[in-house]
Amino acid sequence: MTRSLYQGLEPEITVYSQNPTINPMTASRPTLLAIPGTGTGDAEAVMASRSDGSTQLNAEELSKLALYARVDTLHVVSITARASLPDGASFTRRAVVAVSPDRPLEPTRILRWEQPADLSPGNEISLR
Repeated sequence: MTRSLYQGLEPEITVYSQNPTINPMTASRPTLLAIPGTGTGDAEAVMASRSDGSTQLNAEELSKLALYARVDTLHVVSITARASLPDGASFTRRAVVAVSPDRPLEPTRILRWEQPADLSPGNEISLR
């Protein structure tokens, strides 16, 4: 893997989930397209099923992703928030949060908190 490839993938991956597969119901378009054998149409089909409010993929969509993806309950999410003022001032923060509904006294835990350098438009909020 080249440094350039890693730098392109780094915002799309996490070590916190402890899951060797991606969750196609929350993966970004670039992550879906990085799955071997997945084309633009496949990624669009997955994203369209999410837009319809679906929480599962149909068998055909899932079979194409079977080796690399698994629909699972979210245990860790990455949240990026960005705010800008008309004068150009901006504020960006990213948090990696563990979600544990089975722990009523501590349902969420912050695993990582950072101030990213800059984010391109459209990447303000993502779930992983």
